Amino acid sequence: MTHTVSPRSLPLLVALLALVVLPITLTRTARAQPAAEAPVYQSFDLGNRSAASSQEILLAIRNLVPSAKSVLLPTQGILAVTATPTQMQLIRSMLTSLNQPGDIYRLTYTLTSADSAPRQYTLLVSTHGSTVFKRGMRVPILTGPISPHADAQFQYIDIGLNITASFEGTGPSQRLHTKFEQSSLNGERTLSGTDEPQIDQVLIDERISLSTTHPTQISSFTLPATHEHFILTLTAEKLP
Repeated sequence: MTHTVSPRSLPLLVALLALVVLPITLTRTARAQPAAEAPVYQSFDLGNRSAASSQEILLAIRNLVPSAKSVLLPTQGILAVTATPTQMQLIRSMLTSLNQPGDIYRLTYTLTSADSAPRQYTLLVSTHGSTVFKRGMRVPILTGPISPHADAQFQYIDIGLNITASFEGTGPSQRLHTKFEQSSLNGERTLSGTDEPQIDQVLIDERISLSTTHPTQISSFTLPATHEHFILTLTAEKLP
């Protein structure tokens, strides 16, 4: 016996089939899709890297894995990351490549003058880090009024020599950033009835291509207090 479907019943039959087939199809599709990965947390020690180098690593991770959450703690040298296990595996691989130990250089800064013996200051600096050398004293400066009913208030400033050395960039474009600051007392002057120290200061902020074959002159300057002229040169040696 042959059954024919009335044209009026055809839309109803299609709707009934959709109610039966569509849930089965959706269930199979849902079962085929993998479950979403739960994010995990991990912190990475960036070692003795400079702030600029650590920022470059953070930027690389954010560009290549934008959906991961990464925060840099520069004072501790720690990179904190929250990502899925798959993303975390990629980030670990990136850090293994990017966070390699740097080369170590012995930097010798020499101050020469016609009026005094040469002065030398030696620092060890990693290509991934920075080194700070300080020598001097702290001088108090009166900042609060003196009265019978209140204690005097002072602010201390550093006087002497500060040298900061760090590397910037990589490969042929890598440069050494030197910040050389020398300050000294040059008498006192009276302000509002109070004797305040007068300070002379020389600041050199230079970026140079490092040479290990010959000394490099960084700058020359004259101290305001003594009118003594100095030449600052740098000798670099790569350590094995």
